[in-house]
Amino acid sequence: MPQHHFVPQTYLRGFATDDDEDRVFFHDVRVKDDEVNKRLIEDVCSQNNLYKLLMDDNEYKDDLEDTFATVAEPKFREVRDKLLAKQNLSYEDKSEFSAYIALQIMRTPANREIYSSMSKEMWDRESKKYWQKLLDDDAERERVFEEVKKQTGTDPKKIPTKEDIQGIIDGTKFKTEWTIPKENWIIDTMEIMQELFRAFEKMHWRIYFAPRGTAFITTDNPVSVLLQERSGWMVGHGYLAPNAIRFFPLSKNACLAIHSDAPNGFSFETATKRRVQQINGVTVMSRFNIVIGHNKALVQRQLRKIPDGFNLVNSITEHQRTEIQNGLYD
Repeated sequence: MPQHHFVPQTYLRGFATDDDEDRVFFHDVRVKDDEVNKRLIEDVCSQNNLYKLLMDDNEYKDDLEDTFATVAEPKFREVRDKLLAKQNLSYEDKSEFSAYIALQIMRTPANREIYSSMSKEMWDRESKKYWQKLLDDDAERERVFEEVKKQTGTDPKKIPTKEDIQGIIDGTKFKTEWTIPKENWIIDTMEIMQELFRAFEKMHWRIYFAPRGTAFITTDNPVSVLLQERSGWMVGHGYLAPNAIRFFPLSKNACLAIHSDAPNGFSFETATKRRVQQINGVTVMSRFNIVIGHNKALVQRQLRKIPDGFNLVNSITEHQRTEIQNGLYD
């Protein structure tokens, strides 16, 4: 089965080990040990048939993965190399690279998990609202059940009672398990991506270069967000939040920081060792399952920064679930 990379090999090669350009140091938190292993880049951050989609001709095809590989990734390499050479980008290059970053945000399993969790919660809430309407509206309940009888020939004795409906609403009778089609995720992802990249291309881009003896890491959710709250800065979610800083490690030697509170343009600076540590801290806290770096000891140090049991994606989905239940998305 085809392996589709949700973090491209072209990108991951920027974090290759010093002695082998085909490998990175890798840790997957789903493995029940603390081992950091060297692994082939082609085996990292991929899933079977992740982007194989049902097309209009009713055939499953790899067209989307092919587009990533033949269009998006060569352009990424070209523009990244300009930034690493401290070149300001043309409007076209900045726009295309903004689209690439937005695509990278939306194409990961982390994003799919957040999307699926939110969709399931909203579908569940809407279905309960519908059942509640049937519970409260005797005429509507009778009309619906008469239609069911007409269409299916269902024995009236088997039609749910008010008690049955209340049990469905409460989840004591049964709980619906929703399945979100992959095609829904892709279609909605492309719509959201447009908003993201149009915003990114108008922001200030600062490229930090790691000083000697330091390096940047990356993860399976490589674009991270640092949010300014009343209590201080915190790692979070919200790529368009005011005063947020978005970090996208470009390679082990450089990281792009996207600022919305500075004039549109570019700046290049050598980061302090402390700044590299701070960025790596944001990056590792934003991982879904996988942490990647060019050096084993570096990856091990970053893993120690993650609180036991913490997973940002789980925190985001739980927060969104609460907001949906409280009607904030109605």
